[in-house]
Amino acid sequence: MIKKLLFIFLLQMSFATYICAQTREKLIAFRDSIAQQTNKFLTVKGLELKPGLQIEEALKVFESKGWTLKEYDHSSENTHGSILLQGNFFNTPDCEIIIFPTINNKDIVGSIVISFPEKNSFKTLKNEYETLKSSLNQKYYINSCTESYGNENIDDTASDIVKLHLLSEGSATFTTKFITSEDPNSILLGYTELEILHYNSDSETKDFVSLMYITSDFIIEKLSAIDDL
Repeated sequence: MIKKLLFIFLLQMSFATYICAQTREKLIAFRDSIAQQTNKFLTVKGLELKPGLQIEEALKVFESKGWTLKEYDHSSENTHGSILLQGNFFNTPDCEIIIFPTINNKDIVGSIVISFPEKNSFKTLKNEYETLKSSLNQKYYINSCTESYGNENIDDTASDIVKLHLLSEGSATFTTKFITSEDPNSILLGYTELEILHYNSDSETKDFVSLMYITSDFIIEKLSAIDDL
């Protein structure tokens, strides 16, 4: 599921034409020039997600902040090489955190996904989403935002049950993407995606708020792969 989400989010990114047409070396040079101008990166638990961030370093910082390692099934290709932790985030206990490496280098952080505890009402989900959105907007800049129930006849006055149903069938979309500066090209330094999600598998069904941090290394890796086609 996470692998599929990462791919979809990448395709949705609106890069400048200049970025899309470059080789890996030129992308890195362009990214570094942006980094020098903005001197700002995404942060998680005070850790800056700079290019080349080692998973070992990130894990050491997160454990020092109280996140604990958890055991889980690595048999799926979606979780290969990833690390699962649990802890408090944004004053919320029992969050699930997964650190994913890049594909080509399992020692480098590619993304960090934070899943907040599941909720049984859309109102609670929306309140959590809005609170996080407001806080993130004080640190970063909104790059894109889609908030819709996917039905022109449905609005905020609809029942909670209806909203949860629309979320479960994929009609309702509440997602906001943040970057580090007003310059749209700063997305090359990484971005974070806030979203209300519905997850359904053979073993569980849940609704929750997710916060995904995508690093520069992941973005350049994917763009370089596109350039190789």
